[in-house]
Amino acid sequence: MLPGLGGSGPRHWQTLWASRQIGCRRFQPADWDRPDLADWLQALDEAIGECAAPVVLVAHSLSCLLVAHWALRPGIGEDLPHRIAQVRGAFLVAVPDPGAPVFPVEARAFGTVICGQAIVRTIESTMYNKTLDLSVL
Repeated sequence: MLPGLGGSGPRHWQTLWASRQIGCRRFQPADWDRPDLADWLQALDEAIGECAAPVVLVAHSLSCLLVAHWALRPGIGEDLPHRIAQVRGAFLVAVPDPGAPVFPVEARAFGTVICGQAIVRTIESTMYNKTLDLSVL
């Protein structure tokens, strides 16, 4: 589970869903309120590395942009091919618009990944060419 800014509290849908899933884990960046892209990428990479395949990323809000960054730069460590092979899909909920006036200033670095529709096309082609069994979630 990849919460957004603030980390999703105890009554957030993501926290409740995670509590009902066997083998589910939440990635843990250094700071939920002052997001640092490099730190969040490293935390995501470490969390993926600790999971058994297949991994389905469930991202909310700011973490949707984190997944886009990760997809373009999938690994920080030396085990890049293994990290890519581990991720079978991503469930993105409430993707924020980094160009919106309400987008948090402290998260501005997360918005720089979106260049035209390249990442959207990449995600669409990946999702339409694979079947994801949501019953395992």
